[in-house]
Amino acid sequence: MKYLPGADEFSIGCNYWSSEAGIRMWREWSEPAVEKDFSALKECGMNTVRIFPLWSDFQPVSWACSCSGRHAELVMSDGSPLPEKGLKHWGLDPVMMERFRRTADLASKYDLKLVVGLLTGWMSGALFVPPALANKNLFTHPDALYLETLFLRGFVSEMKDHPAIIAWEPGNECNCLSTCENAEVSWNWLTLIVNTVRL
Repeated sequence: MKYLPGADEFSIGCNYWSSEAGIRMWREWSEPAVEKDFSALKECGMNTVRIFPLWSDFQPVSWACSCSGRHAELVMSDGSPLPEKGLKHWGLDPVMMERFRRTADLASKYDLKLVVGLLTGWMSGALFVPPALANKNLFTHPDALYLETLFLRGFVSEMKDHPAIIAWEPGNECNCLSTCENAEVSWNWLTLIVNTVRL
């Protein structure tokens, strides 16, 4: 990796998932495992970690439907509607966000900088998206664009001041999220994502 904004040295890093749980690390949370991993990465000379808040874990929302199957409102995984304020307003799971914050705190402890792949909906050959977006084009469907915007605004607002984070990126292998009909669709989607991150 090269120099990144906020980094005062040449970046040497890797992609990171917990050595104990892999892509299930946020659900099968083990803070000692993350700390052990970060200590080992530091000992190996790493100073930067690319990390992935798995989208389906962090924004576990679905649609509550009215008669005829029409979407009535977004609800959290426990069936509660999205409130007026707080993390759940953005459809974000507060438990997952606290785990991410603890991970960022551990990164700071071991002097590791984080590059956050925000919309990690594709990983290890599988799609991980909120239930509300099942079978929808994630680049063009209005529901997808709405939930992506909610996720980005909420996540970045919550974590933007953490000293361990030096960069945001749209997500992991975003080209695999859905079919993209043409370059203009790709440009429009990426512009929405980047401008939303800039808040």
